[in-house]
Amino acid sequence: GKTQKEVAQKLKQATHEIDMGVYRTPSKQTVGEWLDTWTSTYLGNLKPRTVEIYDTGIRIHIKPALGAIRLDTLDAQTIQTFYNMLTESKGLAPKYVKNLHGILHKALHQAVLLGYLRFNPADACVIPRIEKKELLPLDDRDITAFLRQIKGDPLEILLTVTLFTGMREGEVMALTWDCVDFEHGTITINKQIQRYREEKGVYRIVPTKNGKGRVLAPADSVMALLKQQQAQQEQQRKEAGSAWENSNLVFTDALGHHLTNSIVYRHFKRAAIA
Repeated sequence: GKTQKEVAQKLKQATHEIDMGVYRTPSKQTVGEWLDTWTSTYLGNLKPRTVEIYDTGIRIHIKPALGAIRLDTLDAQTIQTFYNMLTESKGLAPKYVKNLHGILHKALHQAVLLGYLRFNPADACVIPRIEKKELLPLDDRDITAFLRQIKGDPLEILLTVTLFTGMREGEVMALTWDCVDFEHGTITINKQIQRYREEKGVYRIVPTKNGKGRVLAPADSVMALLKQQQAQQEQQRKEAGSAWENSNLVFTDALGHHLTNSIVYRHFKRAAIA
């Protein structure tokens, strides 16, 4: 301690904990060392993409600023200064800072449960307020203009189905034929496709964002477009022959392989800015 009084208080507290049988030797590990342990040991129930996001935030922002600090000396003021720096100096969006706070808070909470910390110093921190932007849906004129721009585009059906169902990009890319019920006119959304940055070119199909599926009952015109897509895909399958990949996906390339985010975005952007 810095003073005799502080030392006396710590000694009294330690003696009390020894008497109660709850004393733990202070951990000498740093914040960075604990984050390494936490990410490798306690994130097994999360989706791989979520773990990747955690790892990126820790590696790029949290460890460079806080990693060298001893875990048991990390305090709320130090963390608050870190958050303020992210918004004021680095100009990060409040939502991103909130996400980093969530990562750090979870890691420190686990340290509390294990007895490495007496309390979570991130509890006392104030994160920047998130200003929600008003979403402006397309009006009839915008919809007509968009449909005109994508006329004849190779992804015209995909973009049109997305427009009139509200499916997310990853959801429409992962839509499979077993989830399209032509008899009852419904579409079941229960998965999405995600790209993994640590493995170049690797995509995986995972559950939807909240883990819960939903059933859509789109307009008859949308179901008719899916019928058209089915016929076009069958023609592509015949032309590809043995090279065809039987992925069961509704929207694929000419060989039945899944589409990529960059391809879908490129086609959308070309129509949106025209």
